[in-house]
Amino acid sequence: MQSDDLGVLLAIVGLGFWLAFAQTARHLTVNKGTQMLAILLIPFAIAAVWRIALGLGWWTILVFVAASLLVGTINGVALLKLGKEQVYAMQPYVGFPGATVIVASWFFR
Repeated sequence: MQSDDLGVLLAIVGLGFWLAFAQTARHLTVNKGTQMLAILLIPFAIAAVWRIALGLGWWTILVFVAASLLVGTINGVALLKLGKEQVYAMQPYVGFPGATVIVASWFFR
């Protein structure tokens, strides 16, 4: 696996984590750390999509749509099974790794 391929894969994983964080953070942030991350929602999303676009070109649109549908389905099932409080409590465990993986993807160019 080449370095660029690893960077694209990390960006896709980071985008998934970031979408999961964004879906809950738009309604409520649970602590100061997630409030700080919520400010960076758009810049990190742009960074992830841009990194994916550098590697995949126009296929980025398909990746974004597929990731959004997958993450939305997983969040929906989690809301039904675990409850709203549990899903919102997972914000730090989804947001911080998502931001870290997106940043790491830029180092594998």
